[in-house]
Amino acid sequence: MRCLSGWFESYGWREAGGSVSLRRPIGEIAERVLQRRWQVARKRHKAFEAQSPGERHRLRIALKKLRYTAEPLASLYSPAKPELLIRRVKRLQDGLGRANDLRVGHQILAELALLDSGPDPIAEAGQRMLAWHAERLAASEPKLRKHLDELFATEPFWRR
Repeated sequence: MRCLSGWFESYGWREAGGSVSLRRPIGEIAERVLQRRWQVARKRHKAFEAQSPGERHRLRIALKKLRYTAEPLASLYSPAKPELLIRRVKRLQDGLGRANDLRVGHQILAELALLDSGPDPIAEAGQRMLAWHAERLAASEPKLRKHLDELFATEPFWRR
């Protein structure tokens, strides 16, 4: 930690190859950084209805990166503008997170089934629970698509 702290204090990061960008004011590069995150998320949301759970997880990660980039840079813009977009991204992260939880639950249940050779009441209960969650997710699918459409219909706050 001491070594890393010394590196920061001595501006060692300026010696790296990308130091020209690091010396520019954040306001000059914020728009480009945010736009790149926006484009990745937008690309990952294409053909959402046909996406596999893994593809939806990658969309969730792209949205997370967009949010975690937008939140600290939001102070560079009018306060009301970033709020709507960030709120919409958070809502989508929650919905996609529930879907990913179901995907992980299936993986865990499959691993448990490999460990046990006979009928297992715990595995059976797990299957019922996952089926219940799958039904809830299927019912919430239209709302999730609507939220995605709303997000990408939102004018990004960083555009001039």
